[in-house]
Amino acid sequence: MIKEISAENYLGIEIQEHELFDHEHLFVFEDADKNFKAFIAIHSTKEGPAIGGCRFKEYESESHAIEDVLKLSKAMTLKNRVAGVPFGGGKAVIIKNKQNNKEHLELFATFINHLDGAYLSAQDIGISLTDIRIVSQLSEHVLDSVDPGPYTAKGIYYALRSVKDYYFNGINEDILIQGFGSVGSNLASNLLDDGSKIYVDEADEMKLNSALKLGCHPCKSIFKTSASIFSPCAIGGILNKGFIKNSTFKVICGGANNQLLSDNLYNEIHSHGMLYIPDFLVNAGGVIGLTKDVLERDDEMTDQALAKIGEVVKSIIDEFHIKNTIPLDFVKNIFL
Repeated sequence: MIKEISAENYLGIEIQEHELFDHEHLFVFEDADKNFKAFIAIHSTKEGPAIGGCRFKEYESESHAIEDVLKLSKAMTLKNRVAGVPFGGGKAVIIKNKQNNKEHLELFATFINHLDGAYLSAQDIGISLTDIRIVSQLSEHVLDSVDPGPYTAKGIYYALRSVKDYYFNGINEDILIQGFGSVGSNLASNLLDDGSKIYVDEADEMKLNSALKLGCHPCKSIFKTSASIFSPCAIGGILNKGFIKNSTFKVICGGANNQLLSDNLYNEIHSHGMLYIPDFLVNAGGVIGLTKDVLERDDEMTDQALAKIGEVVKSIIDEFHIKNTIPLDFVKNIFL
């Protein structure tokens, strides 16, 4: 059954009173017989239909899934504004269990069709390009023409190039990339071509071996390398009080969504002397890639849009040096 729960008490949660809820809609779809449950959050459709990927993962509880989809969908609104694409922000999560299969992807297609174009989906963690193309066979409300990973990586690359040129005065500082999936691996390739020394933090042995073959260096502890730049490109929530206390990084600039465990850590990171470039700016390249065909952008136009991420990062660094402005405040003043 598909149901909007925006104005309801759902499993003891008053959705409208939830600290993260400033959304237009929150929907749930549950099919107990097929062991399927998913949520779709639409944060904003003011700029156009809400777009955002579908995440397929395990959660400790449904409340954690709701928290994740609310955070991610709001970040998509910010990201789409930064990217300059005429879309709002949304997100979907499918709760992972042992019985997920093609049938569940088909159920997800039913879910997004029910929303009649208010939300457009795409791949994300746990949902491959192959998976989302199964969904697109049953729904037109899907963006599946490209893998957004390489575009996300190119946007991060432009951001890091501005960090090197304007924060470190052109010096090739060592970089630690956390995660070596589609984004991290493409980012590493771009940076190695520039002569950077790259450390990789990756738990998957096969992915780590791929990184070493490419010319990267292994990392036993993220706090025990020569890297001045930390680029988280895996899961969110990695930046917490413990990280801030132990970190010797000078700059944090990566592609993972919702890197901060809580938003109130922005000021703490700033006070610690680290330059944190907001994730929704740095990883906006994925949206630029996903929408390039819809917006009829050729490769040159797409690359120009990706390069603008680096231009905004340059402005952030200028403000940081001149006025000690917190980057989040600066970016929000520009785009919100």
